[in-house]
Amino acid sequence: MKQTNTQKIFANSAPYTNSCQGPAKRLVFVCSVGMLRSPTAAAIATAMGYNARSCGSDVDIALIPLSVNLINWADYIIFMKRENYNKSLKTFTPVGYDQDIIDKSLIFDIDDHYNYGDDYLKKIIADKLNNLKL
Repeated sequence: MKQTNTQKIFANSAPYTNSCQGPAKRLVFVCSVGMLRSPTAAAIATAMGYNARSCGSDVDIALIPLSVNLINWADYIIFMKRENYNKSLKTFTPVGYDQDIIDKSLIFDIDDHYNYGDDYLKKIIADKLNNLKL
C-alpha cells in the first residue's frame, strides 16, 4: 500500500548521526514549499561552513517537506516565518515531536516575496546567521 506524504514524514528511517558529515552544526531551513527562501538560506549557510538542508512546512506541496528525519538530524531548525513554525508544530504535535521543534527552533521572519538567490535575501540571511551564537 502506498504511503501518503504525511505518513512518509512521520517515519524515522535515516542514520541522522552519521559521523562522515563532520562536526559542523546541522541547520534545517524551513519555508512554505522549500523552493525559494529556505534553499537560498541553506546555500548561504553551507558557504559559511554549516551543514545545511532546506525544506517546506506545507506537507502536501513542499518539494521536500519537513520530516521526523530532518527534525532528528538538525541541531537547529530555522523557520523563515512564524507561520511556518506554527504549521510545523501543528503537524508534528500529534506524533510527539512538538518539543523537539520548540527546543531547536529559531525564526528569521523573512517574508515570502523573494526569488531564489535574490541578492537582498542573501544579505538578510547572511546578516542573521552572522548574528547567531550557534
